[in-house]
Amino acid sequence: AVMVGAVPYYDLDEDAALTGIFAYYGILWAEILVGCGAVIGLTSTLITCMMPQGRIFMSMSRDGLLWPVFGSISPTFGTPMFGTVLSGVLVSTVALLIDEDLLADAVSIGTLFAFSIVCTGILLLRYKRPGRETSVSLI
Repeated sequence: AVMVGAVPYYDLDEDAALTGIFAYYGILWAEILVGCGAVIGLTSTLITCMMPQGRIFMSMSRDGLLWPVFGSISPTFGTPMFGTVLSGVLVSTVALLIDEDLLADAVSIGTLFAFSIVCTGILLLRYKRPGRETSVSLI
């Protein structure tokens, strides 16, 4: 299905363009289905991105970079409960207090910065150690 050109650009909803197209033509069931799918997809992505943070804290704690309480494992669930709960509380608090647009911009800038650091590190490593063998094939 092609959505480009289905609705004049000035009639598109800036916040939800795809569901707005269905609303424009009065297809309510598709609007609800796509909207629910978007909410479920975003929720699962956010949870998937947030849940490993407790394990990252646990690894950092075992390396001595964080306090030992971050390395403790829940006897009931076998997971790093303290780090998971703490990161959940912090993320929820930030999401509650900061404007959504500012938060989205900060996430985008943070992602760009992380990728830039990785790319710079790879370039520096290849420059400083040109003969080093890697497990990645560039061809």
